[in-house]
Amino acid sequence: MLKQYNIKKIDDLFPYVEHSLRTICKTVLYGAQLYSDRLFSDIYVKGLDRIKDFKTKNLDCSLIFGSRHRSHLDYYETQLALGKAGIPTRIQAGDNLFIGPFDPVLRETGAFMAIRDERGFYSKKWLLNLIYSYLPQKMGPYNKEYEIYIDKKLSKLLYEGYLKHILSKSEHSNDILIYPEYIRDKGNIKYGRSYSGNLLDFSPYIFLVLQGINSKINRELFFVPVNISYERVIEDSFMVKIPKLKEKFSRDFVYLKEFAYIATRGLFPFFRRGKCALKFGEPYKMEKTDNKKIAIRDSKTLRNKVGSLETPFSPQMIFYSMNKEPKVNLADLENRVVDNISKLERSSIDVSHLKFNDKIKPLDKMIEETLYFFDAPGRRYTRVKDNSLEIVDNSIVSQYANHIAHLF
Repeated sequence: MLKQYNIKKIDDLFPYVEHSLRTICKTVLYGAQLYSDRLFSDIYVKGLDRIKDFKTKNLDCSLIFGSRHRSHLDYYETQLALGKAGIPTRIQAGDNLFIGPFDPVLRETGAFMAIRDERGFYSKKWLLNLIYSYLPQKMGPYNKEYEIYIDKKLSKLLYEGYLKHILSKSEHSNDILIYPEYIRDKGNIKYGRSYSGNLLDFSPYIFLVLQGINSKINRELFFVPVNISYERVIEDSFMVKIPKLKEKFSRDFVYLKEFAYIATRGLFPFFRRGKCALKFGEPYKMEKTDNKKIAIRDSKTLRNKVGSLETPFSPQMIFYSMNKEPKVNLADLENRVVDNISKLERSSIDVSHLKFNDKIKPLDKMIEETLYFFDAPGRRYTRVKDNSLEIVDNSIVSQYANHIAHLF
């Protein structure tokens, strides 16, 4: 099949998509930590020591970290924590993120390009590829042509081949971080962040690919559930604008604008830092089989394990308890909040951030923590009025209610 693309082996395409990470130096980790500290007041990491111990005892294995995805900071904070623990991973990233100068930055932090549809390359080098992309199609005798064009069939072969390369090749790390969430939109399958805040389904396709690799390599593969929960998602207000922005501007421009937005949030005078909880579940072995039903089962199992690691904060609990109503009396809201927290406790969900001294926080305290982010300068999304909590902008608030909807 590769002959029709004038390619001898799939490895010939690796330079177009491969990561560049070898090791993460202390200077990089220190700089990344400074930025993280500017964005978050506290970051709670749980379960990572268990992963380090597991890696020490199981050297000849590969870990597949599967995480939910609702912010660009997901992979930043997860890779930072793993890098500090001496477990830097390879990260599956959509090709839409490899834009101009962000291309080498992503690759140097362990990201490899997953081509979601089709993509043409003018050069293996990011700078040359960028320059050629802006040159006119024709300029005198010069005709601009792709060095390689990767269509849907070839993109699948490349994705499968590169995953196998990572999981089986003996390099510094054989572990990967994937974001398997997907949604069907007008018949099309879209991978990536959950703009709604809901925990989406995990794609069985990725698990089928992993099954095929697992049956061909002499290594054990282990799934590790990962969940990163936010008191405040940095780009929450930007995400709701993306569909309309894409109608007016190119996709690359929109993502560059978003990257700039995220990179500068911590510098704004009214920026308010929130808490973040990063949790790693127990590793569990992947079966050596090649069965579609088992792949579907595995996708649901990992999704459920990831979902159970969710950490509710006050905004999520307050907004979920409002039941999509635009206005709720505070007395009624307090009863709903207490009832919902009790339900989560019975399901063994971590509600520690909704408590103080082992007691449920007073509603006034939860509302105070919520208004700190959502009734602030430039972020007037909710308010207390006439002894009730009112929603001013549900497009932002609904995301946070959806963060924990799968727990009920």
